[in-house]
Amino acid sequence: MCHRNPQNPSQHVVGIILAAGQASRMGDVKPIMPLDGVSSLERLINAYRAAGITDIRIVLGYHATAITAFLEAHSLNKEVRIVINEEPSRGMFSSVQTAFKTFDSTVTGAFIIPADIPLVKTETIQYLLEEAMQNPTDLLLPTFAGQRGHPPWIPSSYFQAICEAPTERSTLRDIFNEKVLEIPCADSGILMDMDTPENYTALCEFAGIRDYPTLEECHAIWSLLHVPEPVRKHSTEVAQIALTIGRLINHKTHLSLNLDKLCAAAMLHDIMKGSADHAKAGAEVVTKFGYVGIADAIGKHMKFHIANAPEMIDLDIAAILYLSDKLCMEDVCISLSLHCQSAMARYPEAAARFIKERFQTAALLQRTIEALTQIESLDAYLSRRSV
Repeated sequence: MCHRNPQNPSQHVVGIILAAGQASRMGDVKPIMPLDGVSSLERLINAYRAAGITDIRIVLGYHATAITAFLEAHSLNKEVRIVINEEPSRGMFSSVQTAFKTFDSTVTGAFIIPADIPLVKTETIQYLLEEAMQNPTDLLLPTFAGQRGHPPWIPSSYFQAICEAPTERSTLRDIFNEKVLEIPCADSGILMDMDTPENYTALCEFAGIRDYPTLEECHAIWSLLHVPEPVRKHSTEVAQIALTIGRLINHKTHLSLNLDKLCAAAMLHDIMKGSADHAKAGAEVVTKFGYVGIADAIGKHMKFHIANAPEMIDLDIAAILYLSDKLCMEDVCISLSLHCQSAMARYPEAAARFIKERFQTAALLQRTIEALTQIESLDAYLSRRSV
């Protein structure tokens, strides 16, 4: 999933946001409700624009007055085109048709996202655009963990069929039939909606952690990149070691490491193993997936520079990942001294200085942790951990 600039100058892509519903189960105007301080509409507008899509059309219906006022108050009305569905009671497909009937002959394709699915990542839209350029006549649907989500990509060859379909008896699935090309993605946001207050609460929590992947998203990235099984086993063990150290630090010191972010960085630190400078390559790849929050730690897991005196070492996620990786040989937890000896035996003599430097840095991190947490031996502590 390596993103180029997906927009071809000859392409006219429209990003549709469906916001005409009544939201009876929510009991509020969903498109303007805040998620970690940013409304659904703003999130989707920003995602489209960041993906290079400037023709954004919002279909309004039941709450048109309130949403229009919101757009004007937030200076968003000039960035979008408002389209009114005069009969929103006919259902979502009627809103799709309303949007498509505004297209002229220059439009080459369109995305559709309901306003209550607000956490689709910009990078996912970019990825789908790239796939659309490679498959210009195909209907595309993103999937996560085998489930279809939003936004679908619809090329212009299907516009007429959508506009002419009987509104009351049709859905997009009727138009698609079996012609869809599924595109696996590493973005669970394509499935997450907020139909109910409970859904909304869950999305509010999730909205604040979108710069690093969930464990399920890590597994999706493994699959997309065809990460070999030995690397998966190694990364899983490194994650277990890192979490054990992270919990110890959080319990014994004033620090508060984000253990979920630490786990994600560990699970993905070797995704580009086998390529030149795989740490840097891995950092670039997770950034392209939209998970910039773990890129720094992944980029440093082979070369970690300690600039401060030992008593001032910053035990952040990058430091814990670096040490945990050195405490794991293949998929087995091992002491630094034994791992260093093994590495020295396996690699050419010319690499000896670099190997020693890396393990000396890891040893300094280990001693710092032992001093701060007041444990005698991190090796002994790790040997007693629950797996």
